[in-house]
Parts: sequence; C-alpha cells; structure tokens
Amino acid sequence: MNEKIQTFADVLRVQEAELPDRIAMRADERTWTYRELRDESARVAQALLAEGIQPGQRVAVLDHNAPEYFTFFFGAVTTGAVTLAVNWRLAPPEMEFILNDAQARVLLVGPDFVDHLSKMKLDTVQRIVVRGDDPTGAHVGYADWIATRDPVDPELPCDPEDTCYQLYTSGTTGRPKGVELSHSNLLTSIRAGAEAWGVDRDTVNLVAMPFFHIAGSGWGIAGMCFGAESVLVGRLDPMLVLELIEKHRVTSALFVPAVLQILNAIPAVRDMDMSSLRTIVYGASPISEEVLSQSLEIFGCGFLQAYGLTETSGAISVMLPEDHDPGGPRAGLLRSAGRPVGDVELRIVDPKSLKDLGEGEVGEILCRTRQNMKGYWL
Repeated sequence: MNEKIQTFADVLRVQEAELPDRIAMRADERTWTYRELRDESARVAQALLAEGIQPGQRVAVLDHNAPEYFTFFFGAVTTGAVTLAVNWRLAPPEMEFILNDAQARVLLVGPDFVDHLSKMKLDTVQRIVVRGDDPTGAHVGYADWIATRDPVDPELPCDPEDTCYQLYTSGTTGRPKGVELSHSNLLTSIRAGAEAWGVDRDTVNLVAMPFFHIAGSGWGIAGMCFGAESVLVGRLDPMLVLELIEKHRVTSALFVPAVLQILNAIPAVRDMDMSSLRTIVYGASPISEEVLSQSLEIFGCGFLQAYGLTETSGAISVMLPEDHDPGGPRAGLLRSAGRPVGDVELRIVDPKSLKDLGEGEVGEILCRTRQNMKGYWL
C-alpha cells in the first residue's frame, strides 16, 4: 500500500493521482475509474457538508450491496463523518434501535427498504436519501442529491486515530453494540491481510459478502487501498458469482463456507473457466474437510482461512495456502485457525486466572494488536 495512505481520506486522492483511468469498481454494467470514483465521492462529501454534517457524526446506509455504499463511505471520511451499515436482514424495530443508538444524521436507503421507514421512529435522522427512485416520492433521490454539488475534496483534517467506521455486532444475548473502528485499526488490518492474500494493483477483487459485515465492506475497501479493481455482487446469486469470475477474470474472492458449498453444488461450475483465480479467502464459520477438498479441486487456486471478528477489524490469524492439505499427513491443521498475522499477539488463558494454558487445553483468547477497536459506542 502506498505510504501516502495514512487515513481513508487519502485513498482516492492517491489512486486518482497514480491510477486515474484504472477501473476501480464494477456493478452490473456500470464502471467507475478511480478518477470517477473520487469525483462522485467528493460530490457526496459536499452534499453531506450542505446537510450540516460535522466531524464525528454518524451517517448510515441501509441497502443491499450497492456501489453507492463506497461513494458514501469515501465522501463521509473526507468530512470526518463516521459510516455505519445497517444489517438489512433485521426487522424494522431492530434497525430503528441501531440508527437511533448511533445518532445517525443522514441515511442512504435502498428502494427495497423504503417501506421500512414508516415502521421506524428515527430520532436524529435529518435527511433520508434514496438510492434510485423513491416509490413513495417523499425523499430525495441520490442522483438529485449530489447533482448540483461540485466534485471538490473538502480536505478537512483527518487523524489516523479518528473513528471512521461503526459496525453493529452482538452475541447470543443483549442488543447489538456499535464497534468503533479507527482509520489506524482498519488500515493495520488491511496491510497485514493484503500481504497474506497477495493483493496488488493487478488484483481483480470479487466483493460478494454483505456490506454490513467486515468481510463485505472491509474486503471491498481493502482492494481499493491497493488500486485493485472491485467487482460488486449486489445480492448473492451463486450462478452470477461464477459468471462474474469468468467474465472479469477475477483473481481474489472472499466467501463464507456455506457459499463455497453452494458454488460446489452447481453442475456448470466444472465446465467454467476459473483459471484467473489466485486466492480464495474463507472464514466466519467452520468448514468441513469435504467442502474444502471439493473447493480446492474445483477452483484450483490457493485457499486462505481467516479468523477474526468485528472488534479486531477483521482477521487476526490466517492459515496460508501451503498449510491446506486435506486428506494428507498435515490434514490436522485444517482444524486450526492458522497463525497470528501482522502485529497480532495471541494467548490462550484460563478465563478466571488469566494464566496461560497448555497445549490442548480450552480457554479464552486474548489478543493484542493495533487492529483492536477503539471501544464500544456508548
């Protein structure tokens, strides 16, 4: 990653200067070069400033995987605002809690979720922007919202320790908690992860996981930090995923094991050209040796397992392609979460005494890294 990138506000400035005509993003039949992505993001920034958005305030996205997520994110970081993506699988009352808890000021909403707005009481949202056409006619459309704004970078001060991202996560009990991630948290994770999976300017990155998850939006942003080309999948259609890999010569992708299992089961997959793939990253849940063996055979590329969580800005350990040996003498490694990555230090301890445990003992994981979140939003 270019050393000039110290915050996410720097990403499009650097890529426009060095790779202005490189395709940054594809979605359906639309494309954006890095110059076009920077210009549109700058228009978003000016629109946010016109709404009175101040540094540290939250702006939110409620939508399926849409390219406007990234123009919104990069526009927001240049104003000092914090972006959060709402889990579109939640019920309206749960969405309402997240938006009110975050004190979101501007909400970008996809047309599929406009009807949800009537079922929510939003205490702090002062502007609702609809991607595409608003079926109710009550809110401004995204294109009109930015149409009169100049593509001028606000160039406001931005500190690496500022919060730039807020994702909501929860365990089995309690309401979701807002995880505050700083520029430094995320960029540390991206630098370490990219070294492991080999992303560079020649990478064509498939972005298919939901953007409300760190494995979705974080994966997409990571590719853009390196000047890669990102191919977006709006809603997960397994056959479309395979077609996009073949059509755009995708080199890197991230899937959860359940998606790999579905892709493996498509009869046509064995007749498609997957030879462009260099790396498939998988994680977020266990994978069976059967699914992994099939995937290795079908896709014929390196597989990398990532283990981490929202609170650690993504992966804290990885199992590299050379450690994948299903059916072989090192197959036992497949039950491992790999090795610590980057600056990560891990310990397995007794949860009461915090004393280190021995090999084979079950305990609690302690993690020290610059990737660790700033804290929970209070």
